[in-house]
Amino acid sequence: MSRRAGTTTAGQEETEVKPQNNAQEKQAMLLAQDTGHFSMIRYTSIQAWVALHLADLITEMNGFCGFMSVLSSMRYCLSDPQDLTNLWFAFFFMPFGLFFDFFDGKVARWRKKSSLMGQELDSLADLVSFGVAPAAVGFAVGFRTTVDTFFLSYYVLCGLTRLARFNVTVAMLPKDKTGKSKYFEGTPIPFACLTGSSILATFTWMGLIHNSIPLATTYLDHAGTTLYAKSFIDAYHRDLTSNLYGNPHSESPASWLATERVEDARLAVLDYFHACPEEFDVVFTANATGAIKVVSDCFRDQGFWYGFHKDCHNSLVGVREVATKGSRCFTSDTEIEEWISQRTPSPSAGLRLFAYPAQSNMTGYRPPLEWPQRIRSPHSGSDQLNFVLLDAASYLTTGRLDLTDSEQAPDFISMSFYKIFGYPDLGALIVKKSARDALSRRKYFAGGTVDMVTVIGGAFHMFKGTNIHDFLEDGTVPFHNIVALRHAIQAQNQLFGSAATISNHAACLSKWLFDELSHLRHANGEPVVIMHKDEGATYGDTQTQGPIIAFNIKKADGTIVWKSHFETLAIASGFQLRTGGVCNPGGIASMLTLKHWELRRNYEEGARCGDGIDVIGAKSTGIIRVSLGAMSTHGDVERFANFVRSFFVDTTSPHTSPTTCVAVTNISALEGCPPMTVDPSEYAAYQVWDRRWFILDPATGEKIDKVKDFGVKIDVQTGELVLKYGDGRLAIGLWDVPSPTDDRLSTPSERIFDTYDDSTINDWLSERIGVECKLCYYRPQDPALLPEATTCAVASCGWRGADKTDLGHHYKWHAETFLATRPFGAPKAAPLVTTPAPRRAKYQGQSATARRCCWLLNLKSVFERSRAKKSHPHKLDSASVSEKSTTGPASTSPPGSIVGTKHEENY
Repeated sequence: MSRRAGTTTAGQEETEVKPQNNAQEKQAMLLAQDTGHFSMIRYTSIQAWVALHLADLITEMNGFCGFMSVLSSMRYCLSDPQDLTNLWFAFFFMPFGLFFDFFDGKVARWRKKSSLMGQELDSLADLVSFGVAPAAVGFAVGFRTTVDTFFLSYYVLCGLTRLARFNVTVAMLPKDKTGKSKYFEGTPIPFACLTGSSILATFTWMGLIHNSIPLATTYLDHAGTTLYAKSFIDAYHRDLTSNLYGNPHSESPASWLATERVEDARLAVLDYFHACPEEFDVVFTANATGAIKVVSDCFRDQGFWYGFHKDCHNSLVGVREVATKGSRCFTSDTEIEEWISQRTPSPSAGLRLFAYPAQSNMTGYRPPLEWPQRIRSPHSGSDQLNFVLLDAASYLTTGRLDLTDSEQAPDFISMSFYKIFGYPDLGALIVKKSARDALSRRKYFAGGTVDMVTVIGGAFHMFKGTNIHDFLEDGTVPFHNIVALRHAIQAQNQLFGSAATISNHAACLSKWLFDELSHLRHANGEPVVIMHKDEGATYGDTQTQGPIIAFNIKKADGTIVWKSHFETLAIASGFQLRTGGVCNPGGIASMLTLKHWELRRNYEEGARCGDGIDVIGAKSTGIIRVSLGAMSTHGDVERFANFVRSFFVDTTSPHTSPTTCVAVTNISALEGCPPMTVDPSEYAAYQVWDRRWFILDPATGEKIDKVKDFGVKIDVQTGELVLKYGDGRLAIGLWDVPSPTDDRLSTPSERIFDTYDDSTINDWLSERIGVECKLCYYRPQDPALLPEATTCAVASCGWRGADKTDLGHHYKWHAETFLATRPFGAPKAAPLVTTPAPRRAKYQGQSATARRCCWLLNLKSVFERSRAKKSHPHKLDSASVSEKSTTGPASTSPPGSIVGTKHEENY
């Protein structure tokens, strides 16, 4: 902060004052005599330029450097974060501003000229260069939370106040012979800027701002696994290369070191959840599923009843198969509340295990965490019969359980650490020590769990009894992964601090994305996104909803966009997310309104995990899931919202109406028989069974059409195909279809069938028809040959490829247009083999400057047309008519082309 002029004190000689005052008065007179406003563009006001001295121009350069630093920070925020070029420019401009700030005073004193304008210019330039510019750099490198924004704003306001105070008090400060203030009061703003920017530049040079989180993609699958920090992996690597770890079951120094690290990690896990080691123990497992299996095996050996929430993961649902005293799936929280309040203590009922997720891995819904205490209340002493297993794997990605109060804690908590820290691939079961008796009766034992075993002359074994983990951790624990766990916990605490910070951050981002997607509408007013959210959940409320968004995309006509198409385009555009059933059968059935028989039908039609069959009976077989984590940013969710908006919002078909129920309500399950009537709303669900069976004459190989007197009915409640002839009735299981002899599927040109070998069925038909015959069943049609399988799902495109591979190349071309305008964090698109679109070919081969000029010309024409429309709202020019005539799907478009002006704007 240089002060090139100031009023001298009363004790100074008059000869020092008069020239200075005369110069200031002359300058003020020149500025006052200028009748026009001051303008650096207007060259006619010579007097205004005379008022600017050489020192003032140097001060202007100081302000220029500050402004360029701010622009460089903004460019960095809009570019690839791994490219630090703009960030370094932002840092370099600040020292240059400091250089000009230092020499403008030197030049003023050298030329012995003072400037009233220079005093004000100096303060304003300092505020930009040393106040706003450092704050912008801080925001660019990652200080973007609400608290960070507050402190950055506070820094700028402090600088503003400091400069204003100096301008007021400078007249009272003693001066030297040159008129410069002899000292400053307070910390000069250039010094504060130099200190702060030096620290940030050091962090950037050391790679610390990109040292913890890998970039180059938009990762939106934190519910599957979150991202690990590079700093944590580096610390783990240094540990492994500096220490020798042996098998903990040995007695060597290396083994003792491994044992010590394992026990330290066990205590670190308990401390992470604020759990007292006197009341809880940690059993290390392969993953959360392994932890659930430990509980299941222990309860299975003594018999138990099992209840579970509908939102349970498959790993929890599978426990029902070993529940020897029955099981129950609770379809709502209300059912669970009624069960808790109505059940009565009954020791004769034996052990009861209730399991539920702390957070649904499909929708993100978070059920109440106070259930465990209420469920245990009838038997909470030594004769406890009711136990609660909490699956916390999904919840712990952004949440953290507080086990301070052991009375409210579940008896068993399963978790996977890779969902919390990204690495290691390790799980754990946290056990309340009061539940020890329920686990100590298991029969199977393994190495490391017993103190004594005899095999010759008799069978005897004795489990270890000191700690719970001693007899539940089978074999050698993965001690190298456990060593990594200690570093993971340390890195998590250092990077993100409290659990509330992570939870609130992810909740804020998920609420923003949920609101953005929910408000998307097609031109006809129909919603673009079908949200799957529990009624009791509220986005932004960390008590009821986690940072997971489950949805499907709907076209303007009401049909469902295939989730595999969405995923293919998303991957090509640089997104990583999850689609399908996400191992949550209860959530899929409830959110997609799929009945039990519809799921069985889907299976018979070939629906499998990851099979690519997306829609059966006009209903989706799975969902699209976006999940956020601690390192998710607003840029991630904003980019994804732009992705959905760019490709799936139909803005060109305002008159398209949702598809209504078909008028035809009859299907003929058996070829040639009278049709059966179905409800119009369920026609699509039954349509897969239309002409699905026929009767074959094995002697001639021809179909028998003498079935007009047969009555045929499909009973989905009992899962039967019922045939009637006179008083006779034959029931055939809908799901008991013949086993195929090969992997072929039906095609539009050839229907492949299999023959029933059941003599009961064939003899019953032969007796009624009068000739030997067999019942046959057509195989499902190959989904890859359906028209929807090779038709582009992008709104207003309608392009159709020859096969899945051809469509994949087409989606890559779409993705290239998206990445060209929004490259943040996205990998480069793969080379394309499809033909470029006509408008894109127009710009191909041109320089970036030429393309920008073309874009500006197009923008000018759009602006002129908009002005013409405002002047003549009922008159359309030829360009507007031409635009409207090109919108809408066109099946004859060449491969790779995009029809419609909405996508052409992306070039």
